[in-house]
Amino acid sequence: VQGTGWEDNFNLAKKYYETHGNLKIPRGFQFDGTGINLNTWIITQRNNRKKGKLSEDKIKKLDSIGMDWNGRSSNGEIAVTVSASNRVAI
Repeated sequence: VQGTGWEDNFNLAKKYYETHGNLKIPRGFQFDGTGINLNTWIITQRNNRKKGKLSEDKIKKLDSIGMDWNGRSSNGEIAVTVSASNRVAI
């Protein structure tokens, strides 16, 4: 997220994990007053890892708070979103 350091965003993700026990962050979720879309940040971390742009240290930190690198549900199924027009996005 522009203007905010990686560690700051990680700490917000960690706070979410400590409260909810997972990183299944709803689309658009923000902690009060931060203006940081935490779901988007998590997706960015997944993409950065796939592109080889995420250090091993950051990967380990995210692993420590239950990062799901595949964006799948806890039972291994692909997360599916159904829009108002009934189209399925995977």
